[in-house]
Amino acid sequence: MQRRFNLAVAQVGGIQPEEDRKAVVARLVGLLEDSHRRGASFVVYPELTLTTFFPRYWRDDAEVLDSYFEREMPGAEVQPLFDRAKTLGIGFYLGYAELTPDGRHFNTSILVDSAGVIRGKYRKVHLPGHADKVEDVPAQHLEKRYFEVGDLGFGVFEVDGIRMAYVFYASGLAINVMYTIDDPKKRAVGFKLSEGMEVPAELAPRFKFATQKSKLAGVIRGSYYAFKGDY
Repeated sequence: MQRRFNLAVAQVGGIQPEEDRKAVVARLVGLLEDSHRRGASFVVYPELTLTTFFPRYWRDDAEVLDSYFEREMPGAEVQPLFDRAKTLGIGFYLGYAELTPDGRHFNTSILVDSAGVIRGKYRKVHLPGHADKVEDVPAQHLEKRYFEVGDLGFGVFEVDGIRMAYVFYASGLAINVMYTIDDPKKRAVGFKLSEGMEVPAELAPRFKFATQKSKLAGVIRGSYYAFKGDY
């Protein structure tokens, strides 16, 4: 039996440093409602969605820096997003900055199901950018300064009958897999290659890799495919 799972990618737009979480969450709720009207089953929000992308800025004041981080999830200001998602019966992915009770800082993301329950959590392991201030650039990329390397590892998550897994190899190859539990023979697979890594011989004849380059974050090469039948 074929099952349709519509995925919406939310274009949140620029979030300015002076915008508060209430305004940002209201924007996220609006995108959630629009996605639901268009028939989406799941919405993907960007990395560090709840604030401006503060790694662009050099901050020395710890109190100001910590104001970008969430001490609980969901907190009071973010709870309306969870409540609306539950009412509409739609899941979502959310990236945010996490401050743990023992004072640790992580670049975190969560998977939330259609009942508003957190089903998966990931703390970013491969942090791009730099820890020192770079001169003569339009913006910084200070993830290495503001975040610790994630400590949760790489897991397998299940949300509303969809299973998602990802594997990172020492060679620099990353593989993401997503499939439905009731029809596991059809799998969507994504490949990512680290900067400087050659395309593996097993993949080179069959797949083309797009390249995305950033002066601060480096080079990312990736491809996405849907496999049917044997795997």
